[in-house]
Amino acid sequence: MNKNNFLVSSINIAFLFIGSDIHAQNTSALQTANNQGANAAVIVTSNNPIPWAYISEKDITWKKRVWREIDGHDKGNAAFSYTEGSPHNNMLINILIDGVTSGTIKAYSATDDKFTTTLTKEEFIKLVAPGNSSFNLEKIYKFRIKEDWLFTRNTGTITVRIAGIAPEVDITTTDGTVTSQPLFWIYYPDCRGILAQHQVYKLEKDSKPITWNEYFESRQYNSKIDKVSDSKFKVVSPENRESSDKIEKEFEIINQVKH
Repeated sequence: MNKNNFLVSSINIAFLFIGSDIHAQNTSALQTANNQGANAAVIVTSNNPIPWAYISEKDITWKKRVWREIDGHDKGNAAFSYTEGSPHNNMLINILIDGVTSGTIKAYSATDDKFTTTLTKEEFIKLVAPGNSSFNLEKIYKFRIKEDWLFTRNTGTITVRIAGIAPEVDITTTDGTVTSQPLFWIYYPDCRGILAQHQVYKLEKDSKPITWNEYFESRQYNSKIDKVSDSKFKVVSPENRESSDKIEKEFEIINQVKH
């Protein structure tokens, strides 16, 4: 079997497992929180995220990098949008801001999404200060997700791991066009710990309480793909990707998976 046929076969086998093995990585039980009132922030002090299993690069036979946008105005994404009376500490944007200002996690410049430039505490505070005309806490309802899809030959399954998360702000250009741009990037593996300390607010009334870490890793949000890479992590955008039948098919399959 030549290498190309092996890769295609691996991809076909991999997608047979997506429905059941798409990586809900944190299965720890959520402890009952103390009664702090209906609108009080619920902080779970002993719900540490389960460490991710190590995956050797030599065992990866297929991989993709996918960028997604989560829109809080989507009916299924109410937890991401700000509403009056929402517990301050349970809103995702506030969890991330508090984590950076306390020194628990680092924020990276949005000039790229490669986590190359760490923002100083002073730079970050200035970025999210009330006087910054491009930042309004109540208008943060979009988030960008950067994730890696990995097919490993030893397990025959696809593992999806989030690499980064970025809140987005709307920017109006000189011609009046409104575009969404990342405000800063957070390296997701570094923030799993603090996300595991906070419950998701505004889920369905009959939903089981879960933490933000569990929410992300069980992929309970709706999103749309913004761009996708080829197997070498070279970006191939939906609007301007190469006319490769294989890339086209893979993009369609990824886009159909619950996201």
